[in-house]
Amino acid sequence: RGGAWGEGDGEYRPEGVERSGVYQLLREGALEQAHPEHPDSFGRQEPVKPWRGMTAEEKKKAAFNKRNGRGAPRVGPLKTGMSLTDCYLEGLGREVPMTTKTQDWAGAIDYIWRDSGLRCERVLELPFQEADEFWPIPDRWYASDHLALGADLVWAQDVEDME
Repeated sequence: RGGAWGEGDGEYRPEGVERSGVYQLLREGALEQAHPEHPDSFGRQEPVKPWRGMTAEEKKKAAFNKRNGRGAPRVGPLKTGMSLTDCYLEGLGREVPMTTKTQDWAGAIDYIWRDSGLRCERVLELPFQEADEFWPIPDRWYASDHLALGADLVWAQDVEDME
């Protein structure tokens, strides 16, 4: 048993953030409250401190605010209970540098994820090695603003049976 998921528009990164909240949640299976895209921190000037990192005084103030309806409700760390593998990271040995490009921005916002029940045999080659070698899309050669991704996946059990 296994599964694969495609994800689009999931990797917008706020300035200074290494990975988007969506990418981190899917890849690592968890998202800490301090991440700027976590519901407890989103839209705030200062990231929310995790409960375990608060002083007694900060906990007392947070509890008072919660009881009195002040501030956003806290949802705590997000956990999926699974950890997925990025097929392009597995297939190419590196993350995809970009899947879309405009006049002033390029980034990877599309992924193919797999769980431990599947193995990635190969991935569809991208039309460039580095993002700066490519031009803004869509254009007359690429009708979409997203480059196509593809992967050949096999059931992990079938791979073990063949070996």
